[in-house]
Parts: sequence; structure tokens; C-alpha cells
Amino acid sequence: MMRIISLLLALVLSFSAMLIHSTAAPAWNGDANGDENINLSDVTMILKHIANWDVEVDPLADFDTNGKINLNDASLILKHIAKWNVAPDTLLEAEYGVNAVDFDIPYPAPTETVKGSEFGFSTEVSDNSGAWASAIAYLREHPGTTLEIEKGVYKMAGNSYVSISGLQNCVIDGGDSTFLYANRNFFSVSGCDLLEIKNLTVDWDYETAGFPTTSVVRIKSREKTDDPKTDKVEYEFFLVEDASYAVDLPWDSMMHMDPERLTIGVVGGYGDQFAISWWHKSKELTEPNVITAMIDSSIKDIYEGDVWLVKHYNYSGPAFSHSSGTNVTYKDITVHSGPGGGVYLSSQYTHHVRFDGVTIGLNPENADHIRMSTTADALNFKNTGGYIIVENCDIGYQGDDCINIHSTPGITELVYDNEIEMIVRNGNNFYVGCEVGFKKASDFTEHEFTATVTGYEFISSEEYGQHYRMILDRDVPADIEENWIVYNKSNNGEYYIIRNNFFHENRARGVLLGSPNGLVENNRFYRHQSPAVNIGIDHGSQWIEGTGVNNLILRNNIFEECNLTGRDGVYINISAGSDFGVGGMILSEKCFYDILISGNTFINPKAAIISARSVRDLAIVNNTIKNPDEIKHYTDPDKTFPNRGRIELRGYEVKNATVIHNMWEASPYISEEINEIYVTDKVRDNELTSYGNIITEVP
Repeated sequence: MMRIISLLLALVLSFSAMLIHSTAAPAWNGDANGDENINLSDVTMILKHIANWDVEVDPLADFDTNGKINLNDASLILKHIAKWNVAPDTLLEAEYGVNAVDFDIPYPAPTETVKGSEFGFSTEVSDNSGAWASAIAYLREHPGTTLEIEKGVYKMAGNSYVSISGLQNCVIDGGDSTFLYANRNFFSVSGCDLLEIKNLTVDWDYETAGFPTTSVVRIKSREKTDDPKTDKVEYEFFLVEDASYAVDLPWDSMMHMDPERLTIGVVGGYGDQFAISWWHKSKELTEPNVITAMIDSSIKDIYEGDVWLVKHYNYSGPAFSHSSGTNVTYKDITVHSGPGGGVYLSSQYTHHVRFDGVTIGLNPENADHIRMSTTADALNFKNTGGYIIVENCDIGYQGDDCINIHSTPGITELVYDNEIEMIVRNGNNFYVGCEVGFKKASDFTEHEFTATVTGYEFISSEEYGQHYRMILDRDVPADIEENWIVYNKSNNGEYYIIRNNFFHENRARGVLLGSPNGLVENNRFYRHQSPAVNIGIDHGSQWIEGTGVNNLILRNNIFEECNLTGRDGVYINISAGSDFGVGGMILSEKCFYDILISGNTFINPKAAIISARSVRDLAIVNNTIKNPDEIKHYTDPDKTFPNRGRIELRGYEVKNATVIHNMWEASPYISEEINEIYVTDKVRDNELTSYGNIITEVP
């Protein structure tokens, strides 16, 4: 070993004379000699230390922070200097102005245990709501207790949520039980601290309800009728024998499915069909598993042979509605299906929440005909106090985003003295006593003015929002006028960690990131209908979401065959849109900044892997792009995809972008110039640093 170290030392000493590259990084791990630079001198110092030379090594030489100074530290520093991807790499983070989010959430430590049977839980009764109420009341009166429910299948038929409220230092252990619901009232969590809910499954009770929440249909035929405004369509429910249940059920929306995989999303496929109830003029059962409907002839994309998923319910209540509570862990929870979402978090009183081993996915026992899990977002975090961890989860097959993190500001309509009238999509985001800030909607300029809300009242409602009057504790400056963003400064959802998860085969996006201070690492994204990652602001006619994103790291993730249906096909999208004061894209680098995308692998994109605008201090470093397979378009088999895997920077407002050391594996399906970053002429030359991007042979 000492001979090897001596040889390495000689090699490094000789090579260091030729190499002057170093990374200025005061007080960062790897600075073995304490000169505030990371270079080969530090490697030399570490090797001398290992060889027992008489040298004084700074404790920062422990690059991997494992309490030891050894060859692994020297190796990692060499890799960093050579621009290899090293994660976690505090030096890389320092170089690009980001800091990896890191925090923990305590678990409860109860000392007493009670059994579910003591409170009347029974697999023989039609409703266990009363047993839940008794058990929760006991836990509320006895902090520090574990409730152990004996394994079984329990039916739930109550007319209200099971309220898990006011618990302190408690564990609810479902014992791998399943709870079946036949209505839209599931679990409600509020006012808890140090709570763990684990080892239970929630599913829709098809037998009791008499119908599923979704159906799969094939277009058997579409014909003209005597009425030029009406067509006749036959929907074949080919996965079941009896479709009579669906005649009188709502048909909320339809999603185009891959006819072989029976999952949402098709390359070159059709977009979602919303509000379909209005264009179904009539429905009747014409065969045991065929429903014939008269539809408006103007409806497009309904063609014979195509397969669609029909949502009968959409946003009709999540399995878990968490409105307040801190230090809460959801561990090994499964949600197979339901008329709404999976777990929804809301309010500034919700923070420090962990999801570990949560599954949102199909039930293997009925996956041959039930092809959607939850009909809305699997995990939705809106207007929370942040500090959320999602790890080791399997989330797929749902009818909207896997994870949606955002806050909901308002847009000013009228400002006078200390009063504001505004439009919001979620009026509950503001309340007396909260502190509000202001940004200009057209360019996201932050105003220095802040105020405390002293009065808040509802004015009126319309289809896409509500109008509220807000009274502040001081007059509003004259330059804050119509079309300014007003936001609650205490619940923007910042600080989140998303790691070691599998996101897959759902409608819409993988993760929607609308809040600052996030770490997304070591996840797999697979076959999403829309972008795998959407970093965005959406202030439009349907949503008012997002106040900007900064200090975000996406590293060491795998993205494969994502954004199947989307026309742009992009895997990671960074953009901001607004209908207020701008009427289109918000072209301002103030929207997004300090974002690092490194060490990721992108497989079989049909277009760009990254498309970014309205961003500054963006670093795209050390990523790998692979295009081993041909991609077939659903309606145009001869269509080609010339931009597979490129990186796009768009618009004037891209500032200080770095795109370096990314690698494309050679493929017949990529262009010879794919490593030349696509930059619109609106991006100024001095705002982009690009080098070391190469095409290599397949290893």
C-alpha cells in the first residue's frame, strides 16, 4: 500500500506543476492545506498524510465527511477537479451558488400500546367509522400511545371524514390492513404533533358502491346522423362484461391511452377531453358492455379503434386531507384508488411532514380492468409551511401530477389607501394576522413593502376565481397598482427533499415544483404524459400558482420516455406564464434563479431534455443523454424527431447560464450537432458559458 501511495504522490507532484486549475471555495470540504482553494495541492497533502509524512492536514480534508482522511477523499477531489459528477459535492454547489437542502423530522416515541379490537374494529361490520372515532378519542386523551389494528379488511361507510385530530406523540399502525370506502369521506388529519401513520391501505369499495371511479373504453364506431350537429359514438367497455353502471354516472373527462400498455400517454396521441358531460347529449346501454352516445359533431380526436380512460370523478376528495400538523410521518401507506387525490397537505400550520415508502398505484387484484389509481394528484402540497420529505415512494397511474408543490397568491384588481381588492383561486390562503409581500406580475420585481392583514372578506365569486377585499395595517405605496402579485410570506411551501422515488405512467407531470429551496435526487421518472419536472409559475384563467423558485438542485435522477403526449416533448421545463399585466410568458430572470441540474441520465427523449426561460444562474452540468431506441409516432409512423436530447435556452431573460461537460451517447437517432446547445437569438452571448459537451460512442 505504501508503495502505491508513493507512486501516486510522485504522479500528483509532477502533474500539479502543469495544472493550475483550482476552485476557490473557502471553508469547503477538500481544502486540505487551508489556502481557500481546491486543487492538486490538497490531493498531495492528503497523500502525504496517508504516507505518514510530517504534515499538518486541515480537518476539511475529509471530503466525504465520514470522519476519516483516506484515499477516497483524494479520489473524490481529483474527480471534482476533472469535473466528474460527485454527489453530494459541496464544492459543485458552492461554485454554482446553491445549497443542498438538509433537515430531519423527528419520529414519535410512544410507550403504551392499545389494540384496535378494544375499540370495536371488526371485519364483519359494514362501517368501522365508530371504531375509528373511539380509538382517536382515546389517543387524544393518552399521548404517547400506539394504536395497533389487527390485520384485516375493514369497510368504511360513514358520512364524514375519520378525524385524526389533536394527537401528540402517537403511532397509528394499521397492521397491513385495508380500509375500503364507498363514499368521498376518507381521513382528515389536523392539529397533531409527533404522529406516525403506517402500514395501511386505502381503496375504493367497488362492491358496495356498485361502480368504479374510472372506466376504460374503446371507440367501437363513430357515425354521422341526420342531424349535422350530432354524431353517434359507440363506447365499448372491453375490459368488463357489464357497462350498465356507467350510463348514469358522470363522465367528467377522458384521457387517451396507449392501447397496448393501457396507460395514459401516447407519443403523438391526443390531448385530454374535458367537460365531456356537456357534449354527450344522451347515453344508453345498447349491448351488455357497449354504451351508445350522441355527441356534438364538433368534438375532435374521437376515432374508431382508439382507447380512452373515462374519469367518472375527479377532484372529489383525497384519501388523506392534512390541514394542520407538524412532525407527521406517513410510512408504508398505500392508496390504490379513489374519487380524488392521494394525500393533500395545506396551510401554514402544516410543516415537517415525511412520506416514506408510500405507494399510489394500481391494485394487483383488479388491475386487469381498473387502470387508474387516484383520479387527481397523488401528493399535493399547497400553501404549506414547508419542510417536507418524500422518499422511497412508488407513485404511478394516477390522473394528475405525482407531486404538486405550490402556493396560491392573489392578483390585485384595485388598490386604495390600505385596502386591496384582488382575485384569488384559493381564498383560504390569506387570513387576519398573516404577513403579505408584493411582486409585479409583469416582471416579478419584488417590492420592499410588506404589511400585516387586519381584515379579510369575501366579495363575490366567478367561474375561475373569487374576489376578496384585504385590509392592511398600513397604506400601500402608490406604485403598487393593478396586476401586482400579493402573496402570504409564511406558507410558500419552501424546503423539500424528494429522493429515491419511482414516478411513473400517469396523466400530467411527474413533479411540479413551484416553491423555493428544494432537493430532487436519485429518483426515476418513467412515461409521464407531460414533462417529468415542471418548474413553473402559472397565473392564468384556471390557476394562480407559484411565486418563484430558487436554490433548487436536481441531481442523479433517471428520466425515461417522458412527456409522451406533449407537443414540445421536453423532460424538464422551466417557464412562467401570466394572463395578468403581461398576457403571455413572464420574461424575467427574477422568476427562477440558482438552479443546478447535474449528474442526471436522460433516456429516449423525443425532443429537448431541458427547456428554460426566465431564469438566471442556471447550471446544467455532467448529465448523460442516451437515445438507443427509435420512437414511433401514433398517428404518423414516418414522423422523425430531429431534436432528441438537445438543451434549449429561450428568450432574452436567460442570464448567466452554464452548460458544461454533458455527454450524449452516439445514436442514429440524434443529429451530429446535438451537443451544440440550442439558443434562441434572444439569449445574449455573454450570458452563456458552454464547453466540454461531447458525443461519445456507446460504451
